Amino acid sequence: MSDPETRPEPIAAPRSETRPEPREDPTDEVARRVAEEAEQRLGDIEHALARLDDGSYGHCEVCGRPIEPEHLAERPSARRCALHVSAKNAEN
Repeated sequence: MSDPETRPEPIAAPRSETRPEPREDPTDEVARRVAEEAEQRLGDIEHALARLDDGSYGHCEVCGRPIEPEHLAERPSARRCALHVSAKNAEN
């Protein structure tokens, strides 16, 4: 047995001067996208409710004509008639 006073101190591993960057969890990105989509949908719904209040719901924001009932049934927050949805999509 060796004397506790004569034992050499354990050698500590050198510490890294820089810490590695934390890795982003892929689920964080998915959660961020889901939250953004939910915020967008909520904004669309609030806009549709405001249009209900002012009497313009169901009419195209571009031409003022009624939005097709099947389009509103598919997307109740629709802002444009089929003609102007197609025109906007063609621009993009």
